Amino acid sequence: MRGAATLVAVGDLAGRPRQEEGPGSMLRYDEVAQQWLPLANNLPPDLVNVRGYGAATLDNYLFIVGGYRVTSQDISATHCYNPCLNEWSQRASMNQKRSNFKLLAVNGKLYAVGGQSLSNVECYNPEHDWWNFVASMPNPLAEFSACECKGKIYIIGGYTSRDRNMNILQYCPISDSWTNFEVCEVHVRKQQMLSVEETIYLVGGCIHELGPNQKSSQSEDMLTVQSYNIATREWVCLKENTSKSAIAKMKQGTIGRRLLFLLLYFQGKKWVV
Repeated sequence: MRGAATLVAVGDLAGRPRQEEGPGSMLRYDEVAQQWLPLANNLPPDLVNVRGYGAATLDNYLFIVGGYRVTSQDISATHCYNPCLNEWSQRASMNQKRSNFKLLAVNGKLYAVGGQSLSNVECYNPEHDWWNFVASMPNPLAEFSACECKGKIYIIGGYTSRDRNMNILQYCPISDSWTNFEVCEVHVRKQQMLSVEETIYLVGGCIHELGPNQKSSQSEDMLTVQSYNIATREWVCLKENTSKSAIAKMKQGTIGRRLLFLLLYFQGKKWVV
């Protein structure tokens, strides 16, 4: 794997119930053989039965941060995986315990954005191994999506405590400030979001159309692929298909200029890729 970009899947891939403990696993995707292969030993004991964590790569290191344990509360721990040495190490913990947040690598640093009922944001400096708070989001958000694009953070969808978030939020690390970048016509939540150059791609999610009285109509899980160009501010629908069976889990990654997605369906009592 050395010297090559690789798509990695981390976590409980055995489809165990949420309350059942068991070691997590790490798999890498071999594009030549078109199969998943073990990447490392099981996750560290501290990560056993942890859910809702943030994961991101920075300088070829894999970071797993925060989350919650089924039997207890949110955690703030930071774990780092070195693929060359095939070993894990623990780094400085976040100042705020958080779960179900977004962890993003931007300009050589990590940003932990939001979380369950949280609006605050922390930045991790790997050189000094510390976390510090930066500007908070305008409101706490749930079920939102986020990605880095051209050195800035973009957030789409989700809910505030009172309403749906219809704004595209933009965070600039240089000015340490949030702005309402643009208003969306359709509300989307739980979609996967990533970028290639100046284009953001959104895949899947649950879409709520606005009715004539500005009330949401019936929602549906959608297997959609949309793109948004931050320079031209143009939306393009690349693929649309209503998925009545619903995708239970979907994760994404980029290898070079290619977008790769891991889709998991729940059939009977097992996960199907």
